[in-house]
This record gives sequence, C-alpha cells and structure tokens, in this order.
Amino acid sequence: DLPPIDAPDQTAAELDAEIAAAIKKVKPSVDDQVIRLVVRDISRGVAKDLNHEAIRAIKARAVNFHLDLRRPPTPERAAGLATPGGKPLTLPETVKDFLSRRPLDADLDREEFVRVGVEYVEKAGAGTREEGIS
Repeated sequence: DLPPIDAPDQTAAELDAEIAAAIKKVKPSVDDQVIRLVVRDISRGVAKDLNHEAIRAIKARAVNFHLDLRRPPTPERAAGLATPGGKPLTLPETVKDFLSRRPLDADLDREEFVRVGVEYVEKAGAGTREEGIS
C-alpha cells in the first residue's frame, strides 16, 4: 500500500502528477510489484479525466496495480426532510430539492428543468385533488 492521496479540490492534471510522484517513490521500482494506491474524495468527473493511458502503463509494469478511487462521502440525509430532524417537505419541495442536485447535461438549463418538474408535480397533485383521490 502506498500512502493515500486526498483529492477533494484537485484537477485531473494535478492528480496525475501526484500519482506519478507516488509511483516514482516506490523502492524497488513498480516492476513486478503488487501495489495499491488509494485516492480519497475524488469526484466522478475528475476520475474520468485522469490520464488512463499512463495508469495502464503502470499496470503493465506491475504484477498488480490497483488504483482505488473513492468518491466523497454522501451527506446523511433522510428523504423528504428539509434537514435532519426538520420539518417534512411537501412533494413539490422534495422534487425541487432532488432536481436541483441531479446531474444534468451541460446544455440543459437547470432553473427551467427544476421549474418544469415542479410544475408537472403540482399539476398532477391538483388533478388528483379535483377527482377526489387522496
């Protein structure tokens, strides 16, 4: 095991350099070694942008190289609650909260996406009230 790397605010290029530096410190060299390097708090986007060609080159030299990429911990939160122990959210508030955090394609307008989603839920709720369904 190599010393772990904490990467909460690093770019892919910075992390590539740090991984390369950690590998260079291995004595004897990585050739014919079994190595694990843990990288903590790495976002999915940064992990995707790493130099995978360089990582494959390290894997080719070592008997086994395991780059253990660990995502940031998700905050503990009960569904439908504004805060832990807080007032329960209404369905439109829950949908708004969920859609505000949901990953989107870059070309989508988040505000419009959230507004339309909440509008649909409110319309559906109004329809069930009008029909007498609870």
